[in-house]
Amino acid sequence: MSARKPTTGVLIREARAALNLTREQFAAALRISVRTLAEYETEAAPVRPVVLQAIENQLRRMRLTKEADKFQDQCEGR
Repeated sequence: MSARKPTTGVLIREARAALNLTREQFAAALRISVRTLAEYETEAAPVRPVVLQAIENQLRRMRLTKEADKFQDQCEGR
């Protein structure tokens, strides 16, 4: 049996934690509302691909290459 991939919401929360940002700070960095970020993190709304790319870019900007690579790998096809 293969391991289950984490949900997109979990990946987003993990990325935010790796960046050590609050929801408010992360939403501002992504140029989305806090409510939208909360909906993404709780799987209440589908995440636009441009937002996934922006999260990966934020991780790379902060030199969190390992986390960015993991995020990219896990998000492929979503």
